[in-house]
Amino acid sequence: MENFWKNAIMGVVIGDALGCPVQYSNRETISQHPVTDMIGYGTFNLPAGSWTNASSLTLAILDSIRMTDKLDLNHIMDNFVSWMYDGDFTPFGHAFDIGRGTMQAIKAYKQHRNPHQCGSYDEQSNNGSLMHIMPACIYCYEQGLSDQDAIREIHDVGSLTHAHIRSNIACGLYYFMVKAIISGKAFALKDRLQEGLDNGFSYYEKALSDYENLEHYHRLRNLSKFAETRERDIRSSGYVVDTLEAAVWSLLVTDSFESALLKAVNLGDDSNTVGAVTGGLAGLGYSLSNLFGVKSKWIDAIQRKEWIEQLCDEVNDRIEQRVKDGHPCIAFSMEDAEEAYKHIEKERVKDYGARCVDSILHTWDDGQRLLMRCKKCGGFFLLQVSEFHGVEEDRYFQDLFPVTGPNEARIINETYDGEKIELEFHHRWMIIDGCPHWKK
Repeated sequence: MENFWKNAIMGVVIGDALGCPVQYSNRETISQHPVTDMIGYGTFNLPAGSWTNASSLTLAILDSIRMTDKLDLNHIMDNFVSWMYDGDFTPFGHAFDIGRGTMQAIKAYKQHRNPHQCGSYDEQSNNGSLMHIMPACIYCYEQGLSDQDAIREIHDVGSLTHAHIRSNIACGLYYFMVKAIISGKAFALKDRLQEGLDNGFSYYEKALSDYENLEHYHRLRNLSKFAETRERDIRSSGYVVDTLEAAVWSLLVTDSFESALLKAVNLGDDSNTVGAVTGGLAGLGYSLSNLFGVKSKWIDAIQRKEWIEQLCDEVNDRIEQRVKDGHPCIAFSMEDAEEAYKHIEKERVKDYGARCVDSILHTWDDGQRLLMRCKKCGGFFLLQVSEFHGVEEDRYFQDLFPVTGPNEARIINETYDGEKIELEFHHRWMIIDGCPHWKK
């Protein structure tokens, strides 16, 4: 199976490392000695393969997913604190190249420990969280979340450091491109990027009450036209709109992983950020699984390469590990719970009986819960069978909720109705089916 985590994350790190030595150099200066390979020293006087805050924050989110198996905002921010103050998730044990908005957000969280009130909403703080959003994008795709749920998660993670809606939109459009690269219908990478952006613009046009901030990205609506843009009209500042445009443009005017990243970092200015954002999409689009040529040499040069690859492997394998640890097989197929449910060798452990509560949307009305066990792996899950009494017709649903064992099942059953479970544990809530009751 393709390891999307490794392809994407290594792409981010390689792009960051390529741009690190020429960070803050203008385009004219770089053009005299363009980047053609993985080089060292330069701006931060670090050896070849060194990466900056873009990769550190990306790896901090990746590690949080590995540890919590969800997008836990507090845990992510705790990792950010460890990065800035203790040098965790860095190539050499100390944090550097810390943006003002990121620094302020981490300090605010350290003081108040509220992840929803640490990122700045200031329009002037729009250098964005785009550079480290990739793990959240892969996670939302992997979990098979609806676009609405995925964008809510993406915005929450992005807002930890940069909460302005323009930064949120950049992260959201990036997510749609990630999703289209992995699972889109088009063959060529450029067509998949267009497919993703089409879906992204369509989503935001329905979700936003006004399009003022969305229209800052208007040049990305038609990629065929945007590809004709002259290099001098592509900006590579730290401003999030410029970053996203520069990354997409670099992919449009090239035809390989190597050429795309070199094009991106040679734009200069915020070269490591543009390189990282380009690298994530290029790593997915051109796949890093089959190493050869320049690509392999660049990967070998990355500082702490083995640790990064191990982290990617552990995140990729964590679902399989969950099953080994006694969790249900349903975890393999968050995208299609109905299909997965057919393959579970299930047995009934406990019948909690029928229950009737007031009819509230997403709350089980008439129905029952059963504690089930998978005979293949020994994992437990609650099976909820519900009847919703509607005005015109009753509806019948089956839902799954993985639990760690009978004790958690008892607590959940005694404490949570269907609505409360779905709101508080939506990553674990899986719908098998839902159809009019009379058809059953």
